[in-house]
Amino acid sequence: GLTNNPNDLALMLNLILPFCIALFLYKRRTGIRLLLAMIIGLMVAAVVTTFSRAGFLALAFIFLIYIWRLRTRPERNIIPVFLILCILALPFVPSSYYDRLSTITDIDADVTNSAQIRLRDTITAITYVAQHPLIGSGVGLNVLAMNELRGETWTQIHNIYLCYAVELGLPGLILFLIFFWQCIKNTREALESSQKYGLKKLFLISEAIMVSLFVFAIEGFFHPSAYQFNFYYIAGLAVALKTVLETEIKKLEGVPI
Repeated sequence: GLTNNPNDLALMLNLILPFCIALFLYKRRTGIRLLLAMIIGLMVAAVVTTFSRAGFLALAFIFLIYIWRLRTRPERNIIPVFLILCILALPFVPSSYYDRLSTITDIDADVTNSAQIRLRDTITAITYVAQHPLIGSGVGLNVLAMNELRGETWTQIHNIYLCYAVELGLPGLILFLIFFWQCIKNTREALESSQKYGLKKLFLISEAIMVSLFVFAIEGFFHPSAYQFNFYYIAGLAVALKTVLETEIKKLEGVPI
């Protein structure tokens, strides 16, 4: 249900990918690492085959952030290997994929007209929020609200932030952003504390959750999945991190759990 269309599939794969990378960085057995490397490669290939523009942006972010974070760590020798593999893979990427990506900056070049429709719907949604800032259309009713302004096209807003704003008003959007920020805050604290106490496994998992949260923040500008479980799986892990961290620290300090 969370992967019914190519964009949703790309989103789900990009949310899971940081956890595969975390396992790859944690494991030391060569066989397991090779298996994880193959899985990572298959997931990257799957994101590319979806032709999702948002999926590409999130995928690029994942690898850029890991290159940046690994540059001063022992695992930095992985970076040149990864870059070489990326260069070797370029000839296998179809030219139509590059044409698809070019529509990110040149909306009018999209022959499927999806980019133009989404731009139109974004403007319509912003107009609706400006007219109804406090009380939205109601949960699940953004299509009906949009139809009143643009005509009956029956298309959803492909932006979770605008979806919350249209359906719940600005107060609903603000509550969501507060919750999102709290998840990021919990994860950042777990990241810093696990590094301080030398809890490598928890550090890598915290890092993966942090990357996944930012992946959702990026892809949220292009997806209508405001209430789907994609985000809440990751948010649940972010909330649980605080309890896991406290338990691990107590174990190190010899405090009864």
